[in-house]
Amino acid sequence: YDLSSFLFNNRLRGNDGVNLSENVFLFGSMSEFNYEKSSGSVFFLRNEKLEKVSDNSIPNSFIHINKFVLISDSSKKIIYKHLADDGSLVDIWSDLTNGEGLPDGGCLAPDSSIYISSWGEGCINKFNINGKLINKRKINAKQPSNCKIFGNKLLITTAAAGLTDDDFLKYPDSYKINLELQNGNLS
Repeated sequence: YDLSSFLFNNRLRGNDGVNLSENVFLFGSMSEFNYEKSSGSVFFLRNEKLEKVSDNSIPNSFIHINKFVLISDSSKKIIYKHLADDGSLVDIWSDLTNGEGLPDGGCLAPDSSIYISSWGEGCINKFNINGKLINKRKINAKQPSNCKIFGNKLLITTAAAGLTDDDFLKYPDSYKINLELQNGNLS
């Protein structure tokens, strides 16, 4: 499905998504230049029929859990719960507006906990299945962008864009692509 002309004409870019089943996708778009003035969206695509299902300034995460998909709005610091059947917005899963960082990418762990990277805060947040924050794991990277379970490790990608020399001294792993947390360090 070619969405490039729609994105280009609306000065948007694609941002995260998930394949839910054969020919069924849920994905997001965000402003290419200024997300505060131009809202992104969440789209549901089934058999090449595209439908906008919600506004979302910076849609991230897209974690498929049973009948739902968790989608972060990094700008608003909220993680929403959408139905996997049609992409419709159900409710707020976790409200992080009082926190320091922005929810970015994440994953479902084998024990049904959910890990979400916290951009700008230098940590990985661990939630229970109901959206309650149960742990924060500080890391030496200010801008973790995503995390995925691989075996008994949590692999974390990080970004260095916009960091100062002082940030690099304080967060020496900010340039690493695969920062690893192993076994007991995940909890």
